[in-house]
Amino acid sequence: MENFIIDLDDFLEIRKTLKQKNKKLVFTNGCFDILHAGHVDYLVKAK
Repeated sequence: MENFIIDLDDFLEIRKTLKQKNKKLVFTNGCFDILHAGHVDYLVKAK
């Protein structure tokens, strides 16, 4: 898994590019070390 931190300007550029492509930007957090039905439901809703 890749972890990274970006600054606000980079974030705004990514958001702009995705918006132009009619895409959504979705955030999630938590611990997904053991995948269960609750995680799957959460990810499906985030999709």
